[in-house]
Amino acid sequence: MVVPATAVSAAPPPQPTVAQTRAASDLLSRIRAMTTTLDRLDAQYLRATQAAHSATTAARVAAGQLAATAGAYRDLRHQAQRLVIRAYVGSDIHAGALAQFMSPSAANVQQISRAYGAVVGEGLAAKLSELEWLRNLRRTASEQAIANQATAASHRRVAAKALHQARAGEAELLVTLATIDGPTKAALAQLELAGDSGVARMLRAGSLGLPKGVVDPAGVLAGAPAALTFATDQIGKPYSWGAAGPTAFDCSGLVQQAWSAGGVTLPRVAKDQFAATTRISFTDLQPGDLVFFERDIGHVGIYVGNGIMIDAPHAGSLVQLNSIFWKDLAGFGRVTAP
Repeated sequence: MVVPATAVSAAPPPQPTVAQTRAASDLLSRIRAMTTTLDRLDAQYLRATQAAHSATTAARVAAGQLAATAGAYRDLRHQAQRLVIRAYVGSDIHAGALAQFMSPSAANVQQISRAYGAVVGEGLAAKLSELEWLRNLRRTASEQAIANQATAASHRRVAAKALHQARAGEAELLVTLATIDGPTKAALAQLELAGDSGVARMLRAGSLGLPKGVVDPAGVLAGAPAALTFATDQIGKPYSWGAAGPTAFDCSGLVQQAWSAGGVTLPRVAKDQFAATTRISFTDLQPGDLVFFERDIGHVGIYVGNGIMIDAPHAGSLVQLNSIFWKDLAGFGRVTAP
């Protein structure tokens, strides 16, 4: 007798053994430590890159200001030279004053002032003196800006090297993730969804020491359901650092695009998203609110309810449901009106 296909039930997946669960727990600890390190180094590299860009811009501006001031000084000095020559030709001043102006070494503004004073008084000499002071000031500023640019570039190279080394460690971890067996992978997913029970108890007791939320915060925006729908639709897509869709996401890219679907433009990185939202307490947490992690805010997820969020947690993972109860929990934020 042939059993109809509809009557055949799929065999349940094998349950992880104690050893597999322990291996998954050890692997999760490595993953979270590596992710925290990478988030910190990513933030350092981003800040170093921004600082290097700002220093380069400042050096360019300072060089331009110096060039403009030096040019104005040269033009005004040449004007004074021409006046002295005309006065000399007209026998109005002595040859020594002319020599002061025509000599390549006649850069001292006091000499210029005395010579020009013999022609038309102190008006032009005062302008020359002021320009020379400004030129010297801007020369010093330009030299300092160039030094700052070199320092910022050095810091960026150091940050890039540290990040590159950490990425090498991440690559080794990815190889491990790609080779674990099915039950261990299932145990890892279960552990990520369960979170840390000790953190959950402390959070519910109000003893975790998170930033205090505002009193009576404004309600969640009307766009929250659309943001949650977008995030839910991305479940199963791969994590990719720096990605903001449509085929892959990192944590802040997912949150940014989710709330864009909800009608609000958020900054690109988790730390800036933290700064752009209103602090709320755990007791006020609602679906659509944001959950932040790490002391220097390097990770973010969007809250679903019942202690669960949607996030793109780390390299080698997918956009997924995840617990909010982790030791590096840093606080909660509510998206405000655009």
